[in-house]
Amino acid sequence: MFKQTPKTITGRGGMSAKIDAARRAVKPGCMTQACIVASGADLDCIRSVFSPQYDLSYGKPKGTLFVTPGSELEKQALLELEAETAANGDCISQEARNSATAARDEARKLQALPQEERTKILYTVAGALLEHEDELLKANALDLEAAQKDGTSIQLVSRLK
Repeated sequence: MFKQTPKTITGRGGMSAKIDAARRAVKPGCMTQACIVASGADLDCIRSVFSPQYDLSYGKPKGTLFVTPGSELEKQALLELEAETAANGDCISQEARNSATAARDEARKLQALPQEERTKILYTVAGALLEHEDELLKANALDLEAAQKDGTSIQLVSRLK
């Protein structure tokens, strides 16, 4: 017979176990109406979850909110999400996903070319980057400034540096 020990009660289940537990916690008929799965390693994430009011100094909200389906809280969260999407137009994460997909598709095309032709293309791109270095650095500085004002996550901002 298997005996659960403290080591097997917590952890070891991965993200899918956490998501399953959150869904079970908020299913209709349970006393819990909301649950957040977030990183316990990010102190600002923990602060943002437990703060009585949202504080921009903690960055954008991090974590996933699970609510009881059909609850007032779910309706409120969906309304806020719709308002944010309408205010921002096209979702930034979708834009990033589209860019990543396009880059992957182009990389596959490059892989199909002969080595000599790929090398020529890479040197041409490198030359163009060096030629426009000042413009690119100025644009990057503007992106960094905008990201910090918008509360973009530290992980994404660090990729701009």
